[in-house]
Amino acid sequence: MAHRILAAMALIILGLLSVGTCHAQLADTAWPCAQQNLQRTGISPYTRGDTPVLNWTYQASDKVLGTPIVGRDNNIYFATPMFLYALNPDGSFKWKGQLLTDADAGPVQDQNGNLYLAGSNGVVYSIDESSSVDWEENIDANSTFAPTIGPDGTIYFGTDRYLLAMYPDGVLKWNFSGSSGQYKNFAASPAIAEDGTIYCTCEHGDWQMALVALSPDKVELHSPFLTTKVKQITPTIADDGTVYHVVGSFFYTLNSDLTERWKASVNGSINSSIALTKRGSVIATCSDGKVSSFDEAGPINRWTHQLGGNVITSPVSDTNGYIYCAGPDGSIDALTPDGIEIWHYNTGGIIDSQMAMGPNGEIIVGLTDGRVLSIGSRASGNQPPTLSSGSVWPAVGSTESEYHFTIDYYDPDGEAPLAVNCQIDFLQFVMDFESGTADHGTYGVRVKRFDEGTHEFHFSATDSGGAWVRYPAGDERFQGPEVQGGSVIEPEVFLVLEKDTYRAGDTLNLYAYARNQADTPTFVDAYFAFQWWDGSTLFFLPTFSLEPTPMASGMLLGADQVTDMVLILSMPVPDGLMDANYAFLGALTPYDNPGYIYSLTRKYWRVVK
Repeated sequence: MAHRILAAMALIILGLLSVGTCHAQLADTAWPCAQQNLQRTGISPYTRGDTPVLNWTYQASDKVLGTPIVGRDNNIYFATPMFLYALNPDGSFKWKGQLLTDADAGPVQDQNGNLYLAGSNGVVYSIDESSSVDWEENIDANSTFAPTIGPDGTIYFGTDRYLLAMYPDGVLKWNFSGSSGQYKNFAASPAIAEDGTIYCTCEHGDWQMALVALSPDKVELHSPFLTTKVKQITPTIADDGTVYHVVGSFFYTLNSDLTERWKASVNGSINSSIALTKRGSVIATCSDGKVSSFDEAGPINRWTHQLGGNVITSPVSDTNGYIYCAGPDGSIDALTPDGIEIWHYNTGGIIDSQMAMGPNGEIIVGLTDGRVLSIGSRASGNQPPTLSSGSVWPAVGSTESEYHFTIDYYDPDGEAPLAVNCQIDFLQFVMDFESGTADHGTYGVRVKRFDEGTHEFHFSATDSGGAWVRYPAGDERFQGPEVQGGSVIEPEVFLVLEKDTYRAGDTLNLYAYARNQADTPTFVDAYFAFQWWDGSTLFFLPTFSLEPTPMASGMLLGADQVTDMVLILSMPVPDGLMDANYAFLGALTPYDNPGYIYSLTRKYWRVVK
C-alpha cells in the first residue's frame, strides 16, 4: 500500500514538473522564421545557381503578411489576414486554416512542427502541421506582433503593452514592461543571441525608443540604449555578439552590453532589419531605393546599388555571400558580394513582405495580390574566372609613396569582366585594364597616401555571366604595403559612382568624400570636373564651365577625418554621347596655395548604345 502511495505521488510530481516545460527549439529547416534564424542575419545555409527561373506560383485569397517560412519536410507556410496556408514543396495546396482574428504577421515553427502565430486583438495561436489548433490564448493586449522561439523553446510575443513569454503549451511564463512599467509597445519581433540574451525594441516614455537586453528569466541585463522614438525595427546580431540597431536613417553597431561601437547613416530612412553576409558585409536598404554595403569593422560604405522606390524589405544572402534584395515594384535583384548586379527578375506584382530561401536556393516571396512565388535557378554553363599573381609594389614605402596594386585575370569562356576590384582595408577600388587582353590580362590601380602601418588587401572579379571570384579565397587577405612615416600626409578626395556603365536617359549620380590622414586640420578648395572621352577638355562642375571653379572653398578637413559622402552631381545621361569611356576628376588644393594639387582622382565610366 505504501509503495502504491509513493508511486502515485511520484507520478503527480512528474506530472506537475512537465507542465510548462520548454523543450522545442526553433525548427532546423531552410527558413523557419523571418530572416532565417534567431539572430535575424538573413543568411541562408544554401547557395543558388546563375539564372532565375520561376518554379511555381500559388494564388491565395488575400495579401501575404510577414515572411513565408520553409518548415519541416520543406513545406511552405504563410499567413493572409484571415488564414494560415500550408503548401507542399512543389507549390501545390496542402491545407488552409481559418483564424478567428486577423493575422498581423507570418508564423514560426518549432522542432516538433508546431506553428505559432500572432493575431490581432491580443490572440495568439499554436497550430500543428495538420492545421489543427493546439491552443489559442487571449493575452490581454490590443496588438500582437510576430513571435520568436527561444533556444529553450519559450515563445516570445511583442505586444502594445509588454513583451510576453509563453511555454510551448500556451502557459504564461512571464511578461515584461520594465521594473516600473517604463516600457511599452514592443512593436518588433525580438532577436536572440546565441547565449540566450533577448534584444527587443520598445517605447520608453512618450518620446524615446529603447533597445533592451533581457535574460530568459526577464532580468534586464544592461542599461537600455535610448534614442528618439521612430519606427521600430527588429535588431540583428552577428556571431560575435555585435548588435545592429536601426534608428531612422542610422544604424548603430553596439557591443553585446549595448554600448555604442560606431554608427553609419544613409540617405532616407531604413525600414527593415539589417542583413549580414558570410563575406563580412553589413547590408542596409532604405527609402531612397538604395542598397548599401558597409564593412562590419567600421562605417565605411563599400558600395551602393540603386534598387528603386521605398524599399521596405530586408535583403537576404546565400552562403557564398551573394545578396538578393526586393523592391516595392516587384523586382528582385541579385548582387555579387561587390555589389555588381548579375540578374534582375520582375514578379509583376508588389512586394510588401519579407523573402525566404529554400533548400535549393530558391527565393520564396509573397505579393500583395495574394500570389506566392518560388524563384529557382538553373546553371547557365558559365565558368567562373580565375585571379592570380596579386601583388602591390612597392611592398614597403612611405606615406608619400604611390602604391601599384595588380592582379592577373583569366576567363575560360573568353568573357571580359564586368568589374575587377581591389579592397584595401575597408575601401574598395575599381581596377583598370592595363595589359594583355580583356579576358586574359592584368588589371591595376594606383593608390597614394596610406596611414603608417601594415595594410591588408584582396581582389575580386565578376565576369559578364555573373560569376564572382575572390582572391585569395575565403576570408584570407594579403598583407601590405608596409607604410613608414613621411614628412607630409596629404588629404585626398574619393569619387563614387553607382555603376560603371550607363545608357542614354539613365540617371548618373556622382558622390565624393575626402580624407585627411594627418593629425592636424587643414583648409582646402575642392574641384570636380567632367572629362570627354578623348582625355582633353575639362568642364568644371557644377556649371560645366571651362574655367577652374571650386565647388567648395576654404573647406575644413579635421585631423584624421573622413568626411560624409556628398552627392556632387545628379544628371540624366544625354543622347548623343558616343560609345566611349568618360571620366570625372576630383582634386583638392590648399586654401592658401591654390597652385598646388593635393590629390587628383579619376573615376571612369562608360556610355553604351
